[in-house]
Amino acid sequence: MPSNTTTAIAALAVTAGAVFMNEDPSPIDSSLFTATGEAMPEIDIEAVIATDPMTAWRGWVSPDVIDAAMGVETDFDLRIGGKYEYYFGADLPEGLKGSEDCQILSYVPGQMLSFSWNAPPSIPETRDLRTWVVVTFSPETSTDNDRAQTRIRLQHIGFGPIGNKNEAWAKTRAYFEAAWPQVLAAHREHFAED
Repeated sequence: MPSNTTTAIAALAVTAGAVFMNEDPSPIDSSLFTATGEAMPEIDIEAVIATDPMTAWRGWVSPDVIDAAMGVETDFDLRIGGKYEYYFGADLPEGLKGSEDCQILSYVPGQMLSFSWNAPPSIPETRDLRTWVVVTFSPETSTDNDRAQTRIRLQHIGFGPIGNKNEAWAKTRAYFEAAWPQVLAAHREHFAED
C-alpha cells in the first residue's frame, strides 16, 4: 500500500492481448491526435536484423544503442506516458530539437513498443499534433543457424486529415516514408556489426 508521500496511479495499456500496469504515469493528451476510426493512411515497413527480439527491442528503448546506431541524443522514460524523445538537433532551441513531447503509449518487452510521434520542425502546420508508431519484434527463421534474427515491423499511423491541413499531412507522411527506412537501415547495420 502506498505511503502518504507516494501516490500510486495505475495506467492500463491493453495491447497485443496483454494488460500491463504502470505506476505514476504522465497524462497522454488525446486532443493532439487528430486521426480517428479505421480508415487512415499508414506507413508499414519491415526489416530483418541480425539479433534476437529482446536485443532488437532494447535497441529502441536504450539511449546507448540509439546513439551508437543513429548518432542522436535521446530522453526516454520507459513507462506508459513516459518521454520518448529523439534529439536530431540537440543544439537547436527548444521545440526544434526533434521529437520533443512524444510519449510511450504501450510496450511489451521484447515484442512491441508504441509511441506518439510529431512532424519535423520543417512542417510547422502539423508539428504540434501527434501520430503514433507501433513497432513489433518477432523471431525470424535464420539461414545462418548460429545467429538469431528478428523481423521488425514499423507501422506509423494517424496522419490527419483535418480541416485545411490536408496538404501538410501529405508532406508529413511523405517525410516519414523516406525517414523510417533509414532508421531501420541504421538498426540493421548496427546489429550486423556485433
